[in-house]
Amino acid sequence: MNATLGTTPHSNWQELAPLLQALGCDAKEPETWYKHHESLPDGYFILVYTQPQLALMHAMEQGQEPEKALQEWEEGANALIALYKKNRRRAVLINSHPAGSNLEGLAAALSSHWNIEIPLAKTGDSGSERPVDPYLQLIATFAVQQSRQLTGLLAQLEACTLPVNSEEAAPKSELDINALYHRISELYQEKDRYEALTKQYEALEKENQQITQQLHKAQEELERARQQSQEQKSALEAENQLIIEQLHLVQEELELTLQAHKDEEKGTEKLRAEIASLKAAQTKADAEKKQRAEEMNKLRASLKAAESQHHKSRNEATRLQQELEQARQQSQEQKSALEAENQLIIEQLHLVQEELERQLIHKQALENQVKELTQEQDHALAAANNQINRLQNELNRIKDSAAWKAVAPVRAMGRPFKRTPPEKRKLKKQAEQLQSTQYFDAAWYLKSYPDVAESQANPAEHYLKFGAQEGRNPGPEFDTQWYVQANPDVQESGINPLIHFLNHGQEEGRAPNPRVQSSLPSPQEAK
Repeated sequence: MNATLGTTPHSNWQELAPLLQALGCDAKEPETWYKHHESLPDGYFILVYTQPQLALMHAMEQGQEPEKALQEWEEGANALIALYKKNRRRAVLINSHPAGSNLEGLAAALSSHWNIEIPLAKTGDSGSERPVDPYLQLIATFAVQQSRQLTGLLAQLEACTLPVNSEEAAPKSELDINALYHRISELYQEKDRYEALTKQYEALEKENQQITQQLHKAQEELERARQQSQEQKSALEAENQLIIEQLHLVQEELELTLQAHKDEEKGTEKLRAEIASLKAAQTKADAEKKQRAEEMNKLRASLKAAESQHHKSRNEATRLQQELEQARQQSQEQKSALEAENQLIIEQLHLVQEELERQLIHKQALENQVKELTQEQDHALAAANNQINRLQNELNRIKDSAAWKAVAPVRAMGRPFKRTPPEKRKLKKQAEQLQSTQYFDAAWYLKSYPDVAESQANPAEHYLKFGAQEGRNPGPEFDTQWYVQANPDVQESGINPLIHFLNHGQEEGRAPNPRVQSSLPSPQEAK
């Protein structure tokens, strides 16, 4: 007899080895060949399956994921049923567990079904049954009962199974209730610890996000402070230049005044020289008077004339002395006026110098403040990085712990659906933000870009993922390319232009398009 063996994954077909040897059955690749119906071997087909809960228990004992094991069993069972329905005369379906406990009954059933003789040797006790883990049995039973598809598929297999006269209709496994209860209690405790750790991780992640947002805000404030400091520095430099020019003008005027004062002093010196010469002449006249006094009797007439002349000279000297006194008084008044004016100029210079010193002190204070802010930012960033590293180490320690690994199957069963990645959650949140603002018009976006409408993509998500990079506009009220060109810091940050405008640009007074920009007041007008 020529027979070929086909089995579902994780089936205990080795219990049928004596019968398969008697039939000369080919057991090469029993779990795979029947899935391809292009070229089937000749002879009979012995199709063996194991109940899904038993196959799942064997798979979990080998470290396989429950979902993958059940999927493989389902695919194998469907393939066996399809092969059986197409080859009913040559194929038989056998349940491995009850058949393995009664090989003689199975041999008799096959002999009656195919009308052949099977020389089966007497078999002894197959040995004690393998101990069953109650925890794995509970998980496997629960998983199979939750799937209606598996229950229906098992019913189809049982309906096509070759009947065997056996007292054992189904596998028996007595559960240790106390051990199972103890295991379930441990499982719930592990679940509580897992939920507590999950909440702690979510809280730490939320705190990390808040710290990151605070750091970004502090960095933006520091950048604005630096910009304001630069503007104040430029204004101070311009004001200092203006003050220096005014000082130059005042210095030139002062030099002109001093030159005029020197010219007046030269005139005074000349007048003094004339007075000295007059005094010398007067002295000479007195000497001549003495000489002529001796000749008075002889020259009385000449003396009278001389006295008359002397009187005139004295009057002239008095007049000159009065004029000299007036010139001295005027010179003293001009000197006092010049000194007062010089004192006023010196006081103004002192005031200007004090103002410059105050500006320099204010500038130094601003620079010290910027330096302190920078140091505080660096300290905060270092502290945040240390906290993040500490949290990451704590998370790695938790994941490496035995408790975390012990609840791996429970975690797998507790998440039938995959969690949404953080990138998708962020994209969905930003898309909802765009749809709630006036600057994004979904109908306008689809009408303006027919390729997006043809792709049937979400307009908001398409703009966030591709549209902004391609220079497309989310609506008629926001110009993407103009906003990026007008704000180079947005391109450097890598943030979506419209998201940046909604979160930061509006508060900072930035315009969404050139039309709004032209209507905004200039910085000089705003001041």
